[in-house]
Amino acid sequence: MSFVARPGRIDLRVPIVLALDGVPITAETRNIGLGGVFVATQIPASVGRPVSLKLTLPGLAEPLLARGEVRWIREREERQGVPGVGIKFVKLPLYVAAALDNLVRSLTPGG
Repeated sequence: MSFVARPGRIDLRVPIVLALDGVPITAETRNIGLGGVFVATQIPASVGRPVSLKLTLPGLAEPLLARGEVRWIREREERQGVPGVGIKFVKLPLYVAAALDNLVRSLTPGG
């Protein structure tokens, strides 16, 4: 189930593969927008660390490839949610931005 998390973002749980220093880590998104994604994981990451992303979106045959940077970390489960990392997209390719924009609009009430 998806719904608006905050303007421009939707709650969405889909598979994602993060590559940190070339090591792939499979995880799950919790929310996403054009600016970035929250990934539920307990990977050892530090703020500012670059990551490569392979994101599987509903309705697309191929995963989307993007780069990002860890912007914040939730180390343990809290009232606000599960452990994970907030990742800001960096130099998002146009085709990825278009796919994300279409997805967010299609799953936003009134969108």
